[in-house]
Amino acid sequence: MKKLLIGLLLMSGSAFAQDLSLGLRAYYPFNGNANDASGNGNNPVFNNATLTSDKFGNPNSAYHFNGTNTYMRVLNSTTLNMGVNISLAARVRPTGFYTGTCYNNAILFKGDDDYLLGDYFLRFADIEYGCSTPSSSRVEFRGFLSRAYNVFVQLNQWYDVVWTNDGVTEKIYVNCVLRDSRPATASTFSNSYDLYIGRMNHVNYPYWLNGDLDEIRIYDRALTQNEVNLYSGCSLLAVNLTQFTTSVINNENIKLSWNTSEESDVTKYMIERAIAGSTDYTTLGETLPNHRTGTNNYSFTDVTALPNILYNYRIRIASMDGNQKYSPVKNAKIINNAVYTNIYPNPARETIKLQVNNYSGMASVSTINSMGKMISTSRVNVIPGSPILLDIRSLPAGTYWINIQTGSDKTVKKIVKL
Repeated sequence: MKKLLIGLLLMSGSAFAQDLSLGLRAYYPFNGNANDASGNGNNPVFNNATLTSDKFGNPNSAYHFNGTNTYMRVLNSTTLNMGVNISLAARVRPTGFYTGTCYNNAILFKGDDDYLLGDYFLRFADIEYGCSTPSSSRVEFRGFLSRAYNVFVQLNQWYDVVWTNDGVTEKIYVNCVLRDSRPATASTFSNSYDLYIGRMNHVNYPYWLNGDLDEIRIYDRALTQNEVNLYSGCSLLAVNLTQFTTSVINNENIKLSWNTSEESDVTKYMIERAIAGSTDYTTLGETLPNHRTGTNNYSFTDVTALPNILYNYRIRIASMDGNQKYSPVKNAKIINNAVYTNIYPNPARETIKLQVNNYSGMASVSTINSMGKMISTSRVNVIPGSPILLDIRSLPAGTYWINIQTGSDKTVKKIVKL
């Protein structure tokens, strides 16, 4: 057998058993056939998909769906109907996109139409424009209302997709990474329809799947992040993050501080930020590990944070074998109702950006050298949210002051020209 239902995760020197058979209502490992391995007898009564190799090259260990007329049908049963607690998991390699009406691609679907009471599904689609102006460049994974933001599906790549709902929050993960989390709205995931794999059972909207499927699982509970990691084979790194905090410095910058007590196989810490309520994280910078015995202390200062915006921060931790894990998310916000100017990057060689906050209109910008002599001055139009670009290529290397006059407010910032 190529799959295991029970795994052992090691974290911070302690062992936690993660039983992936707990709450399993249907399990399709596709080990040479399409039978349900959960013990609940949810075997397909129809299957014309063809066996193919799985993600790891094992022959006859996944099924290919041709995007035209191949699918599996599993009869409705009590074990395929849940209350509000549910998880759906699938390993999928898209090999083409459905081009019929609404541009959806069904991985699994229990419900003969979109958004019927009690239905559930996993699919990938051009979620916003699929029924009007579809594009293959905007295709994302979706489970019920959750969507894997900014994970645009590429053909001929394997993805592990997990969607969970615990009655309070629904979440979707792609390759172990949480991509969306939102309040749960469904009152039940129970209906009288059969389960279809590789299509939706609708004459006008069949949503044929063109791709390979493997490791399909249906649970009557919400999997945890650790269980998602185990399902997808993402290792838990040998790092113990003992502290992670955020703080506002001088009402201008946000400082991240974290401590570790073990980091034997860590290659780097990547600091990521997103506006609160979004899962679209961007990388701000990287820090290399100390690899010292005992406690290791780290910090990173975000000098690009804008006032009056709540940011979420996390640390993405990479290991020597290419795996990664994430810290808990921390948030911070600079409260500033006065006119304030942020300058970045600093030091700089060619250009710097001036971000003026809480002001709109004309401003005067002057550059002064270390001898107190004004080098240049100009009038600029400040537009909220749009940084002002200053070209400093002609300046000799050294220290300068930028004087920004906005109405009655004056700000002086020191810069270093490299």
